[in-house]
Amino acid sequence: MKAAVVINGAGEVLIEQRPDNGLLAKLWQFPNMEEEADDVADLSHYLTTDCGLSVNLESDVKQYVKHVFSHLIWEIDVFSGAGEVIDGEKFSKTKMKFVNKEDVDWYPFPVSHQKIIDEMVKRRALRRES
Repeated sequence: MKAAVVINGAGEVLIEQRPDNGLLAKLWQFPNMEEEADDVADLSHYLTTDCGLSVNLESDVKQYVKHVFSHLIWEIDVFSGAGEVIDGEKFSKTKMKFVNKEDVDWYPFPVSHQKIIDEMVKRRALRRES
């Protein structure tokens, strides 16, 4: 899998709510997809074409997360970058929203994405402040 930590000009982070049914129903996560290519082109295309965002994702993996469920293993390459809504109509049809980094703890995330929060949102923000 691939996931994106997208930050807008206001310093907010993009999150999305999982579907109402199925594994980890209604939890929040970072936008992600099953890997289709070795680079970020597929993830960028998804966020732009399907979600109405303009994104500039860094081409290097910023974090690797491996999470083992009892019946499956998620291996997630995490990319980061900047992004803004360019098509409000498309964006409004998604379950995505930008939230303050400080407020991300108020949303329930699966453990795999909590690992992303700890490294990509909290630690990197702290490093920039130092």
